[in-house]
Amino acid sequence: MESTLQNLFQSHIGCKTLIGKNDYLFLINDRQRELFQHFCFYNINTKNIENKLIEQNTYCNGNYLFAVFPDKSVVLSEFLPFEYNELYRPIVKNISKLDFVLDLKEIVEKNDKYIFFYKFCTHMNHIGSYIIYVHLIQLVSKKLNIDIEILENFEILDKEDYIGDLLWDYNLGHLKVPYKSEIDKLIQFDSTSIQYYVYDLKLNECNNMLYRNDNLNMMYVLDSKKHDLIFKTVNSRSKNRIKILVFHDSFMLRLIPFFSYSIFECYFSWNKFNKGLIDSIKPDIVLECTVERFLLEYQHKY
Repeated sequence: MESTLQNLFQSHIGCKTLIGKNDYLFLINDRQRELFQHFCFYNINTKNIENKLIEQNTYCNGNYLFAVFPDKSVVLSEFLPFEYNELYRPIVKNISKLDFVLDLKEIVEKNDKYIFFYKFCTHMNHIGSYIIYVHLIQLVSKKLNIDIEILENFEILDKEDYIGDLLWDYNLGHLKVPYKSEIDKLIQFDSTSIQYYVYDLKLNECNNMLYRNDNLNMMYVLDSKKHDLIFKTVNSRSKNRIKILVFHDSFMLRLIPFFSYSIFECYFSWNKFNKGLIDSIKPDIVLECTVERFLLEYQHKY
C-alpha cells in the first residue's frame, strides 16, 4: 500500500487535489499526509496526546470537550482512486476512550454519510455542519446541565456555482478537471438579534461588524490565522447566559452561525488550546475542534 501511495504522490507533484471516483475530489500531498495516516500502518505513540488532552480538561475543571471531525477520505473512502485492505485511525481510536473526546464520525454514521461533504471541497457542507452542531450543542447542554435552544426554524437555499478548495488553481496544479462547481445548500435563519464582533488581541479592541449567516467576514477567516483576532458573537434573544470559547480550524466555520444562535456569548479562536485566552475570557465551557488529519500536530508543544 505504501508503494501505491508513493507512486500516486509522485504523479501528483505540485498538486494537492486527487481525482477520485464519481467526480469526488480528495486531498493529497498535504503536510499532514492524510492518506498515509489512514491507509498505511503507522505505529503512533498517542500517550503524549492523551496526556495533553487530560491536562487541558483538568485546566478547564472538566468543562471541556474535544471534537474530531473525520477526514473526507475516511468517510467516503469508497470513492478513492485506489484499492486498500484496511483503514487506520490509531489516534482517534485511542484518544476517544477519554470521556470528553468526541469522534464525530459516529454522528456521520448514524445519518446518511453522503450528505455531509462537498464533492469538490475538503470540508463538510452546511447540512453536514448543521447535524454536527445539533450533536455538539446537546453535549454542551448536558455538560452544563442547562437547556439550550437548538435552531429549528430555518430555510434551505440553493446557492449555485459553489467552488470548493480542491478546485482552486493552487491545489489543482497541472490537473485538468471538466467540472468546476456544485450547488451549496445554505441554511438561512433570522439572525437579527445576533451582534458580531472581531476582537483584536494586540490592540485590545472589539469592533462591531456587518455579518450574514451565509458569508463569514473574510477579515476573520484570513487574518485570524495570525492568532491575533477572535470572532465574538452575542445573541440578545438567547434564553441562556452561557459563555463559550471555541478553539478551531476551518471545519468549524460553517458551524459559527448556528452556535451564535444557540449560545448567548461565543468566542471563536482559530488556534489551539490557549491558557491565557481562557484566563482572560473565563468561559463556562471550552470546546476544541479539529479535523482528524491535524491530530498529529498535538504530539508537539504549542
